[in-house]
Amino acid sequence: MLGFDGSYRRDATALVACTLDGFVSPLEVWERPERAPADWKVPRDEVEDAIADAMERFDVVELACDPPGWHSEIEGWRETYGNVVLDFPTNKRRRMATACNRFRAAVLEGDLTHDGSAVLARHVGHTVAKDTPYGQIITKDANSSPWKIDAAVAAVVAFERAEWWACRWWYSSDA
Repeated sequence: MLGFDGSYRRDATALVACTLDGFVSPLEVWERPERAPADWKVPRDEVEDAIADAMERFDVVELACDPPGWHSEIEGWRETYGNVVLDFPTNKRRRMATACNRFRAAVLEGDLTHDGSAVLARHVGHTVAKDTPYGQIITKDANSSPWKIDAAVAAVVAFERAEWWACRWWYSSDA
């Protein structure tokens, strides 16, 4: 499972993998360098290459993408890779609250493992829980915050979709 959270220039962009047994590992994270010029943008060609590499290297069940700012690329990936590419809009609070709750529970229960990535740990550490009518979601402490959380968001998305597929597989093989 691949989770993708993209940005244009101010935030980070992250591609995170998750196996069906809950092992999370960032494949690539692009962050604005500290002394980058004001017009710095996420290197979309590098993102394209990383997606292509992941799709070739792994048996990808799904590439779940947060679409804002990346609609044309996601459409291109859908044309290239087919129905394994789907939109996962993280601004849909009901869906994201469910995903965040499942991720948190898996961490607390020891059902989620990871590769020890310092970038992922930093991004998770930058998140704050925000109450919504549907439950808590992860977010920045403020929209203007310089702290990046995109790898955490992509991990939540990848884990959520891995859990969905693992349950589907378990129920179909149990019959």
